[in-house]
Amino acid sequence: MDALRRLVRTLGTSARSTPGARGISGAQLFLLRAIEASPGSSLSELAARAMARQSTISEVVARLVERRLVARNKADDDARRLALALTPRGRAIVARAPQTA
Repeated sequence: MDALRRLVRTLGTSARSTPGARGISGAQLFLLRAIEASPGSSLSELAARAMARQSTISEVVARLVERRLVARNKADDDARRLALALTPRGRAIVARAPQTA
């Protein structure tokens, strides 16, 4: 039981502290890293990777787009699909953000 408590405490601390990425939540940082790892991902691909609903991912991505950390572009292979990519500001945030648990 102590191991579980330590794990929960570590995850909570990690989620709250992102000193290199001020103002970025753990969920936003996770998605920034997922987009960095797989540029051109769609919202549904990110939702599958995050094991979350597409509507939830869409809201988080909308905030990242608003902050100019992520760009939405039409996919080369399908104009109906949006492809997500990090902006230079988004790449800078990911580069200086600490590793998370």
